[in-house]
Amino acid sequence: MSKAIRRMTVGVVGASTLLLGTAGVAVADEQTVKPSINSNVKSQCINGNVHLAQYAANTGNIDLSVKFNATSDFAASESFSIQPGQAKYYSVDSGKTQVGGANVSVNVVYTVDGQRFALNQVEKYEALDCKPKYDDDKKEELKKKAAQAGEKADDAGKKADDAGKKADDAGRNAEQAEKKAEKAEKKAEKSERKAEKAKKKGDRKQQKRYEEEQKRYEDEQRKYEEEQKRYEDEQRKYKEEQKRYEDEQKRYEDEQKQYEDQQKRYEDELKKYENEQKR
Repeated sequence: MSKAIRRMTVGVVGASTLLLGTAGVAVADEQTVKPSINSNVKSQCINGNVHLAQYAANTGNIDLSVKFNATSDFAASESFSIQPGQAKYYSVDSGKTQVGGANVSVNVVYTVDGQRFALNQVEKYEALDCKPKYDDDKKEELKKKAAQAGEKADDAGKKADDAGKKADDAGRNAEQAEKKAEKAEKKAEKSERKAEKAKKKGDRKQQKRYEEEQKRYEDEQRKYEEEQKRYEDEQRKYKEEQKRYEDEQKRYEDEQKQYEDQQKRYEDELKKYENEQKR
């Protein structure tokens, strides 16, 4: 903004110094005073806090005295002088992460022949929020994902343990069935030998009894061998199930670690931001 003022300079008549008006006849020089200023303010984020950038440029032809007045969020500046063609810039920290928009009154004063004139301005800055957008929502989301992955990992771990126990039980049962089959086989062999002896003696009754006994033990052996095979199949199935759950558990543990690492990274960034805010 500018304002033109007619300024009369000093003329000399003999030994006297006179200030002459527009009707004077001894005017030595005449100059038009044009005060003008270009000022503005802008809210901006610096190190997590809202700062107010204050700018003033003297675009006229006379010295100006300038002061940016206080608002509810920013302190007033000191009065400062700017010569024609000169510009000054200041940044004021609000100490806050968030401010509303407001007007700033700017006092601008200049002096002509000992008389003070005002060229006051009103500038506006916008509301601004400098808080990191992730600080709360992102952290909570990551905590939730890490907790869910942890629960899944625990559940898969329990299933893997359970499948491992079942596989161990099936293995033990298979071993017991194998031992029973071996016993039945030995008994069948023993009955077979007895039947052979009875046959040699010509004792058909005794021979028949031992042959029936041999058959019974062979049937028993077959039964235990089938039982052994069933338990071995069961053991294999549970071992495969155990491996599947262990793989699942590892996947969930890796996922949990990934979310925990991501959560820690955001928490570290947030801590750094809060420390910068305190400085």
